[in-house]
Amino acid sequence: NEAGNFYITPGEWTPKYPMTVTITAPSGNTVAMESLISRNGACSGCHVDPPSAVSPGRVAFTLEDGGTPP
Repeated sequence: NEAGNFYITPGEWTPKYPMTVTITAPSGNTVAMESLISRNGACSGCHVDPPSAVSPGRVAFTLEDGGTPP
């Protein structure tokens, strides 16, 4: 949804670990995750608030005007 949450069932896609992730904004700008995903597909397992030594925090694009993508 527009909050950035998503869910894919294993019947729709079964990822092969380790894997890399890149997110792309509607503008075409991309950001690649710096580490591999090697545990599971639950992004919220690592990306929690507040950011800390064990969590990079939530991931979001901010547009040049300060808003978020539609």
